[in-house]
Amino acid sequence: NNAPALAATREVTSVDHIVFGTDWPYAPLPERGDPAPDLDVLGAERRSAVEFANAAALVPRLMAALGRDG
Repeated sequence: NNAPALAATREVTSVDHIVFGTDWPYAPLPERGDPAPDLDVLGAERRSAVEFANAAALVPRLMAALGRDG
């Protein structure tokens, strides 16, 4: 979740191969606001993929656990 790391990662792979994870619940999230503001450079659709859809594609049973279809 920082611009230099994201830029470096995008140099070696496409957005559909990137997932975002946090240290939460071990590290506290901010009280308010966006916990990952640097991901905004991706745009809404790509950010959604990095935050959820890419991981769901890698582990399809996540979708079933959330009660969602593919």
